[in-house]
Amino acid sequence: ELEHTLSGLREDGESYRTKQQDVKGRLYELEVAEKNINTHLELYDQEKASLTESSREKETRKSALEEQLSEASGQLKELEEEMERLTKQKQTLSSTKETLSHELTECKVAAAKKEQACSSEEDNLKRLKKELEETQLALKETREDLSLLTSEMTSSTSGEEQLEEAAHHKLHDKTRTIELIASRRD
Repeated sequence: ELEHTLSGLREDGESYRTKQQDVKGRLYELEVAEKNINTHLELYDQEKASLTESSREKETRKSALEEQLSEASGQLKELEEEMERLTKQKQTLSSTKETLSHELTECKVAAAKKEQACSSEEDNLKRLKKELEETQLALKETREDLSLLTSEMTSSTSGEEQLEEAAHHKLHDKTRTIELIASRRD
């Protein structure tokens, strides 16, 4: 019976030793796991600190950007007001330009009409000068003829034939002068 008890104790001892080794193996695994967890926790704490710092920097940057945005909004509003003012000024200038363009066109039309009237008057003046020259020439010839006739009449040597010939000559000169005037008028 003692042997049986001893054998039972040995079996119990072996069983406890196997359990102890299992527990030691598990304990070792748990210690490794704990070390890994601690390492992860340290990394997490470092990341958390880094993220906290980054978050502060981003908040600071956000505040700076909001301030710049506010300033930019104010400048944008000023630019829009300036653009509106310049647009109105441009419309006024455009309207003035159109008015001036219309007036210039009217002046050009009036100048063209006056130039045409002037040109027409110059042509009339040239024509009248030619007619005056022709008339003066005809008058000169007529005076010469009259002078010739008068001198022939005063001289007692002239006869009817000479008078007829002089009248015929005068008529021929007059007809030629009239034809010349008519052709120049056309």
